[in-house]
Amino acid sequence: MDPHLKGKKAIVTGGTRGIGRAIAETLAAEGCDVAICARNELQVNETVEALEKKGVKAFGGTVDISDAEAAWQSCFEIDVLGASTPSRPAPSISRAASGT
Repeated sequence: MDPHLKGKKAIVTGGTRGIGRAIAETLAAEGCDVAICARNELQVNETVEALEKKGVKAFGGTVDISDAEAAWQSCFEIDVLGASTPSRPAPSISRAASGT
């Protein structure tokens, strides 16, 4: 099945390990240009290099995705966003955990 991702642009948070890395690699394998972010600069650089070997454009940076006012959020036209970790708990989860 062709998901029609060739030429699309995606951002994957936590894109250097685990589920985030798997998402980034899958998108790149489908021809999607991928931007990743994570906290470890060395892992970001290694992952970008690996994604570029799949023949797509790749970009990476160290970013704190929990910063709601970060400038990076307005820098991209995003077709796909894969967030492997939430930036903050869902409100219903927060209320349930606090007993309210």
